[in-house]
Amino acid sequence: NNTNCRFLIAPPNTSTITFTFTSFDTELGFDQVRVFNGPNESYPLIGVYSGNTIPPPITATSGSMFFHFISDGLIVAQGWEGTYTST
Repeated sequence: NNTNCRFLIAPPNTSTITFTFTSFDTELGFDQVRVFNGPNESYPLIGVYSGNTIPPPITATSGSMFFHFISDGLIVAQGWEGTYTST
């Protein structure tokens, strides 16, 4: 509810990161997960995800993956979670 979170996945000595959503439930069109191919929002956008359909796995090729999650205060859903692997 009214969330504005940013976080970074950047394991040492990594060339690629693949993130797999294991659950996904946000308010379609109002709550968004934005994922970037790099350490911050100035890097290329991989995708924007919203709604309750689990997105496909996503891969960053920069060695880091940056997430920005924004939600409003109207409808509260379960949110989302996932796991990642790196090479």
